[in-house]
Amino acid sequence: MQYQEHKHKLPDSHFRPGEICFLLEGNKGRYLDDRRTPGEIIKIDAIHSYFYWKVTDFEDKGAIWEMDFNEIANFQFEKCARLLNESEKERYIEISKINNEKITISKSGESIIETNKRIENEIERLMTKDYFRGLPSNDLSELYDCRQCIQKLLKKYLLENGISEIDKTVSSMIVSNPYSGELLKHLWHNLAEMGFVDFENTKLRYLDSIPSVDDLTRYIIKRIAFVRCMFLACKIDTIITYRGINSSYKWLTFPKAFSSWTFEYEVARDLAKIESNADFEVAYIMKRKTKIDEVFMTSIETSYMNKQYDEKEVLLFCNYVDGIF
Repeated sequence: MQYQEHKHKLPDSHFRPGEICFLLEGNKGRYLDDRRTPGEIIKIDAIHSYFYWKVTDFEDKGAIWEMDFNEIANFQFEKCARLLNESEKERYIEISKINNEKITISKSGESIIETNKRIENEIERLMTKDYFRGLPSNDLSELYDCRQCIQKLLKKYLLENGISEIDKTVSSMIVSNPYSGELLKHLWHNLAEMGFVDFENTKLRYLDSIPSVDDLTRYIIKRIAFVRCMFLACKIDTIITYRGINSSYKWLTFPKAFSSWTFEYEVARDLAKIESNADFEVAYIMKRKTKIDEVFMTSIETSYMNKQYDEKEVLLFCNYVDGIF
């Protein structure tokens, strides 16, 4: 698997490190991933200390990332980029401090018991509708081959329940940049309150585009119920998942809601690039037996995970104790 990149990209010395002073619409630069994804700032939301970054090349061209002011350090800018005046810069710094107050939530065993009861009730309702008639039994590869049909079923199910727009936004953001956007932070917060994961992030910001807590909770219940029901209908209760990573940074873990895995060893191997001569600090491949109740979303039912590459992705709830990080 080969992601798009510029083989002869400019060295970092041609750019200036990202700072608050570059937070102006129209400033162009690059995201500090390995391939230096180019883009530009298209909007500033000073009240909530967010800037909106439009990707201008590669697979995600046209995608818009919602980024916290503090994340400007993960970008670099053209040397001709405009600068904020000193008073505006100081104002942005103060607003960012207010918005970046940290909060933590530890997942609760009691909460997950109650949540799973609600999921089980929804699964029973789905089973009575006979959504998954005719799916293969005990064969993950055959199930994957049915994904286009299953994606149509999910679309129908989400429309019937009035949550298709939430899913469209959530799944597209996860595919483009899972660390971008206030909606994904609200989703993570809800997942923590429901007992799936721990939460450690900045306090929530209530943008107009954020669904209500009740709508997000209902979305989570129904989305997970659909995935579990899909596997249950095929008599699959565990799957083998793989994770392949390479990084120019030393080994590190950080708080997050999800961890991205794959059904296929070959995909994990390609992502890890262990045999590459590149100067990685860390590269690894992991294999684990995964229970269905550890899964949030997969590329079987999620069309957005099939638009660019067939990575056979499985999104798991982050759990450091069980090796999901």
